[in-house]
Amino acid sequence: MLATKGMSGADIERLVRLARRVARRRSSSMQIDDVLGLVGPLVPLPPEFIRSAALHETGHAIVGLEVGIGDLSSIKITDEIVPRSISVLGVHCS
Repeated sequence: MLATKGMSGADIERLVRLARRVARRRSSSMQIDDVLGLVGPLVPLPPEFIRSAALHETGHAIVGLEVGIGDLSSIKITDEIVPRSISVLGVHCS
């Protein structure tokens, strides 16, 4: 899930505990919407930022291939992020 990318297991556990507390206060069982409501909305990135990130990550891929650091499996650039984290952009090597 993109909205929780970059969160540690402890961060997610905290999020679930908080969602459970919210549900308990309204006297109901916890639902996935309780958790999702606490994560925060995704914010679209401007096209010029996406292009810049794509060029940057392509450079990493080319250098990685040239120096023989694994095989390139994909390059993925996201078009939206959770405001607390920009660690969702990047090259994935196997």
